[in-house]
Formats: sequence, C-alpha cells, structure tokens
Amino acid sequence: MEIAIASFRKSLPQWCCPSLQSDGAISVEEISHPLMADAIPNDFVLKKGVVLTGANASGKSTFMKAVAINVILAQTINTCVAKNMKMPAIQVMTSMALRDDVLQGESYYMREIKYLKRMLDELKTGESMLFVIDEILKGTNTRERLAASNAILSYMVQKQGFLLIATHDLELVYALKNRYDTYYFDSQVHEKDIVFPYKIRRGIVGKTNAIDLMELLDFPEEITDQARREAGKR
Repeated sequence: MEIAIASFRKSLPQWCCPSLQSDGAISVEEISHPLMADAIPNDFVLKKGVVLTGANASGKSTFMKAVAINVILAQTINTCVAKNMKMPAIQVMTSMALRDDVLQGESYYMREIKYLKRMLDELKTGESMLFVIDEILKGTNTRERLAASNAILSYMVQKQGFLLIATHDLELVYALKNRYDTYYFDSQVHEKDIVFPYKIRRGIVGKTNAIDLMELLDFPEEITDQARREAGKR
C-alpha cells in the first residue's frame, strides 16, 4: 500500500499532505483533478454553500469532481492533488452523472430525487458532510424544478456540512445568492473557436455559449439564427 501511494505521488506534477482541522472551511490552493493531464489548477474556499454557474464545457463538473475526490484522498491516503489543502474531517455524498434505470423501471427524475432524499436523511444524523450536486432536478419541468430546487437548497444550507452545487438556472442562482456564495467558469469566443480558461471566478456567469457551440459544430444557420432570435425574447 505504501509503495502504491508513493508511486501515485511521484506521478503527480504537484501534491501535498492535507491539514485536517476540527472545524472551519474547505480551503484549497492550486487544486486539480488527479486524472487530468495538464490540468489547470484553481484556488477555492468553501465556507458553507457555493453555487457554480458557467458556460457549457467550461469545467464546472470536472472541478466539482476534483474537490470531492481530493476530500476523499485527503482522508484515505493523506494525499491531495494541490499545493495546499485545509479541511475538517467530512464524508462525501454526490448526485452527479445520473442515468435512468430501465431494469428497475426508474426514470431519471425518480433516481435523482432518491439521491437527494438520501442526502436529506443523512442531514438528520448530524454528521459533517460535503454534498456535491450537479444540475439539480434537471429531469423535470422548469417551473417545478426552480421551486423545488430553491426549497431543497434553502433547507440544506441551514444544516451542518458543506454544499457545492452547479446549475444553469440563473433564476435559482439569484434566489439563493443571499444564502450561497457564487462562483463561475467562463468561456471566450474568438472568431470560429471557443476558448475555455478553466479558471474559477467569484460571481455569476455573465454569458452563455450553447448556441455558439451549435454554430461551432456547423448546425444549419436556419436553426442557430432562430435560436438566437428566440433567446433574445427571453
């Protein structure tokens, strides 16, 4: 086991032993995902709850996985893929990359709300947890998604533990901005290319890129032009 850990450390461009504390925030300096070659490191502080926004393919999900994985590595092999990491002892629960289950007869939404119910049940134990949720309740209609997501996340942030949430629903972000810190990942359009800096920033994303990506993949102009007209009305 020790040889395996030493080999893992040697394979990394940068690593550290975490500083485990009895309480306080999750604070990381130059954190990255252990499986990403030439990863762009990021600094980040999670005091209680954070809502992440950002353009498609800008790095939100990879960053969330990096945080969750490093929290686990810190408490199992005393190794973090970062320059520095401070955190309390916490468990990790995630709701990411879900799929429907044909064999069990469960829809995407049913599986998603079961994951969320597990998290709510865990809150009752009083254990310190890190909850990571990617695109909360995206399996249902917009009106109920916003209402239910706001209710769930407002409830969870009052309890013990940490929350790292990603969403494309800006209405939800503004509804939660007094309860959650906000960060975002950006993208830049240069002629016929989209550049992703993969750097996390404080605040709320100022622009989106879904239609830009459609144009980059040569969707018919009739489609992208209509999409821009419709988006401009909303």
